[in-house]
Amino acid sequence: MSRNNDVERWLVGMVLVRASRYLQAEGYWQEQVAGLDEAVAAGGGDLVLQIVPDEESERETYRRWAAVGRIRTVIVENFQVHDTRRALLDELGLSVVVIGSASEAADRPSVHTSNNEEAAEVAIEALHRLGHRAIGHVSGPPRFSHSAARSAAFAALASSLRLDLVEVGGDYSRESGAEAVRSLLDGGEPVTAIVFDNDLMAVGGLAQLAASGVRVPEEMSVVAWDDSVRCQMSLPPLAALSHDVREVGRVAGSIAVQAHTGRSVTSDAQPPVFLPRGTVAAPPVAALDRRR
Repeated sequence: MSRNNDVERWLVGMVLVRASRYLQAEGYWQEQVAGLDEAVAAGGGDLVLQIVPDEESERETYRRWAAVGRIRTVIVENFQVHDTRRALLDELGLSVVVIGSASEAADRPSVHTSNNEEAAEVAIEALHRLGHRAIGHVSGPPRFSHSAARSAAFAALASSLRLDLVEVGGDYSRESGAEAVRSLLDGGEPVTAIVFDNDLMAVGGLAQLAASGVRVPEEMSVVAWDDSVRCQMSLPPLAALSHDVREVGRVAGSIAVQAHTGRSVTSDAQPPVFLPRGTVAAPPVAALDRRR
């Protein structure tokens, strides 16, 4: 983050629209910001991180930074389906480094995070190989383009593999993960595995399954989209899709350094790896009998 010394350092800005209580609990953002800060500092700059409660506050932050003139490069991610930030940032004359898909980058300097379709395929095929034929998906808010892409990928894969897929929406909080599990357990279409779109929802879902008397993994398998220390320390340890989030941050920070010098660089992140751990197993025999 910002460092005090006698030399005025150049600045890279990043705005996160998150409730602070959730940000403190999310290892994903902590790892990514640490990687960003490390790379920007190594390039002679400082990362300025602003936490705001809503999208309008984010836009106002960009306007303020442009007016002051100290921050000329910003890191942007979490694009929405109809995102207006590109036009605003172009209007303000701010340089942009995108963390997201190739389509979200739109030819701007960027680091492409793992392809949503590829990651969904890794998770679904791992569960399919274990014998799961009815899978729940707890998605993030549909206004985010990555959430919509994941939901579409899950639906397409389920159709191609002839699986039953039940989707429930969440908001990335632990509470919404627990509420999603209650909804899935109360629903008319029983599932034998659940994939959560982040680690915090998965932890909340795991706790709710225990409170509901559902044994994991004997009766229900659970997978988190993002790996974290929280996944590794849960009981049992949560299966997860491993993305090197800190490395994504480092690469984005390095691209920001190069953008500061006038270079336009794009980089691809490493593909996701499935870590089975202790929350996945073959579905119970009774569930398989219902499918026959």
